Amino acid sequence: MADLVALVRKRLRQYDSLRDAGKKLGMCHVYLHRLATGQKTNPSEDALRKLGITRTVRITYKESP
Repeated sequence: MADLVALVRKRLRQYDSLRDAGKKLGMCHVYLHRLATGQKTNPSEDALRKLGITRTVRITYKESP
């Protein structure tokens, strides 16, 4: 989750304010605030796409006992 918060904050730095970001991204500024503070922890794929963030999954395998 900390990684997501850091990425969201990094993406939002390019805007003058959360309201500005919300208008330009087509998102609610309150939702952006919740993402940036970690209050919202499972954003939609659409929200991530608008922020320019992609979700990655790491799969590891181990032998069963």
